[in-house]
Amino acid sequence: SDFEGSPLLLTNTASKCGFTGQYQNLANLFLEYKNKGLIIIATPSDSFNQELSNSKEVKEFCLINYQTTFVISEIMEVKGNNRHPIYQWIKEEYGLLEESWSSITKPDAQKITQTIDSLI
Repeated sequence: SDFEGSPLLLTNTASKCGFTGQYQNLANLFLEYKNKGLIIIATPSDSFNQELSNSKEVKEFCLINYQTTFVISEIMEVKGNNRHPIYQWIKEEYGLLEESWSSITKPDAQKITQTIDSLI
């Protein structure tokens, strides 16, 4: 309910994967859109064995290396029987999402910014 009425970009992240550099794209995107109401929540996960050992390390890593100022959740599971309820909801209610993109899509890609612009 804290985010009701605001566009929300939820992204699964990992600190030790080939897409880790996209934290910078997320940081830039947040700086561009935060005053327009965009909420970004990064959800670190070790579901793919590519995350640091604890949430504190993840947050420090992101702040030091990418100057992140958006929300970074606790480490959570994104697949399997122990997946976090938000990811269970996404799996079951996928049609309620505005859009989704694969890992190869950079967070500040035009197709994402166009969707954000249409929601603001």
